[in-house]
Amino acid sequence: MTLTMYPPQVNSPQTSLTAGINAVQTSITVVDGSLLPAAPNILVLGDGNDAETILYTSKAGNLLSGITRGFQGTAKAFAPGTNVARYFTAYDQEAIQGNISGHVGDVGNPHNVTVVQIGAETPAGAQHKADSAEASAKSYSDIHISNELNPHNVTISQIGAASFSEVKAQFSISILTM
Repeated sequence: MTLTMYPPQVNSPQTSLTAGINAVQTSITVVDGSLLPAAPNILVLGDGNDAETILYTSKAGNLLSGITRGFQGTAKAFAPGTNVARYFTAYDQEAIQGNISGHVGDVGNPHNVTVVQIGAETPAGAQHKADSAEASAKSYSDIHISNELNPHNVTISQIGAASFSEVKAQFSISILTM
């Protein structure tokens, strides 16, 4: 599952709440909304152990709305003047790690790489080469098989035959004994 990677904010400039908020409020007003990234995005309310990460889906001037409270951390009340900033959060790190792991594990060609791009053989090209190799091998074999000029220099003793002189001697003995 791909996690949304929200745009960061260079140097994480801070603004603050203009008024206090309760733990269920879904819109807030900040002193200077121009310091915050466009919606949708995430922000951190507060600092340290008392912080809460929120997700907002709309920003109009200094008004942030469509807020999901406790996006990370626990939704709670905050006083006026509480810091609000687009910090790098645990969610950001989880999204990076999860998306990279998911991408690396995707063996379904997510970049639509073609055989031409990587210089691989196409199935048709491989089949053509295989057919050509088979035809060449058959042609060579046919020529070789039809060669009756003893291409392997086989000797009489290798095949267990009698030599010409042995046949001649045997023939001479047969004629004399008749």
